[in-house]
Amino acid sequence: MSMNILEDLIKKCEKASLSNRGGAGGYITTSSVIQENGKSLADNPRLNYESLRLYKGMGTVKLKVLNVPEGTVVNFVSSNTTIATIGATSGSISFKKAGECVLTASFTDEDGVEYRFDCPTVCSGAVAMVADTEYTDINDAVEMAMKRYMPLIPLQPSVIYYFNDTTEVVQVRTVYSNAKFYGRPPAFTEEHAYEVREKRVDSETKEYYLVDVGTPEVEFTNAKTGAVSYLNLSDAFSTAGTYRILKDIPEMSHTLYCDLGLTGGDMVIDLDGHHLVATKNTKKKHGSFSIACLDVSRANVVVNGNGGSLTATEDSDLYGIHKKYSYTVTLNDVSVIGATHAVYAEDGFYIINGGRFEVYPWPSEKDPAGYGYTLNCLDAKYQAGTANIAVNAGSFFRFNPGDCIAEGDHTSFVAEGKTVTYDEATETYTVA
Repeated sequence: MSMNILEDLIKKCEKASLSNRGGAGGYITTSSVIQENGKSLADNPRLNYESLRLYKGMGTVKLKVLNVPEGTVVNFVSSNTTIATIGATSGSISFKKAGECVLTASFTDEDGVEYRFDCPTVCSGAVAMVADTEYTDINDAVEMAMKRYMPLIPLQPSVIYYFNDTTEVVQVRTVYSNAKFYGRPPAFTEEHAYEVREKRVDSETKEYYLVDVGTPEVEFTNAKTGAVSYLNLSDAFSTAGTYRILKDIPEMSHTLYCDLGLTGGDMVIDLDGHHLVATKNTKKKHGSFSIACLDVSRANVVVNGNGGSLTATEDSDLYGIHKKYSYTVTLNDVSVIGATHAVYAEDGFYIINGGRFEVYPWPSEKDPAGYGYTLNCLDAKYQAGTANIAVNAGSFFRFNPGDCIAEGDHTSFVAEGKTVTYDEATETYTVA
């Protein structure tokens, strides 16, 4: 579709006092113009689309008259059926060839008064649109999309309108992986990721299509890349920046492993109220070095739970959170459940600013109840002063962080100026 045709259409709309142009799923929509033939209805009937831009391969589009009495029969007609057809009573529109036409909806009310609604329509010969450029060859469109939106270091996410070979309209943007798109098709209520696949029709012809490969688990943001989505948690947590969990994960494919290399750096993990669970089937992201639901190596990490949680199931034999090296992990309003330890410092420091912490009991001669090491440090590092835990707030099941055996009798991890209270009914110690 040439820009001249589009500009002419917009001018026609403006002359007809149409306003509020916008885009949704590749369409241009405007407010209603109602031709009422001498009478107006109190409930203001209107078209769901008053101006349409159609593409070859577009998914089903229906024209409807809204706010009419139930059972009203609406009739539809196209001014030029060689350009676009419309179901006589269904309102389903089909593209035929490039050009302009007018789609008309009409009905007669119970008093015998007729109403008519006109929808100017531009039909393009394009099969896909990348950014603002239309393409009549799907191979050219996909090639340009992959060149423009698939760099090794992703750019700011950009919108592509892609029409695959199943005639489903898909609005997509980049994901941090070669040959993958990410977006929200009209047919879905949540965002999905798509992989571009190729099939050869004959020796000279290839077709490209999208395969739904699931919903992204985490979104990453920093100053260089903007927002980038990862399909799997295992692909993330290797670059400084902010990671936001996008959904509950009842069985993590891999443990979380945060390592920014020799130079270290800062990382934020926002659980955004979601719940992550590591089970016996969860693979260890970094082999034998992964011993917890969340492992922190060379990075300063802030975990904002916002009511979310990290849970290692009892049969997983994983700690809740484990860290090594002299960095700091800050926990804000995050619930943690682990086997033996909810939080373990092999080296470095933890700051706990809220949340709930508990373990599956591991009874021993020294700790018959099995909850005495809910918070714990590597003894030698604690004694050397290079590993410690400071609790400013939080609740602890059957574990008193102000008087425990973790680093010897009467160990206290409670920060200066904070106090511990005990609720006998829930067997919970609370620091505030």
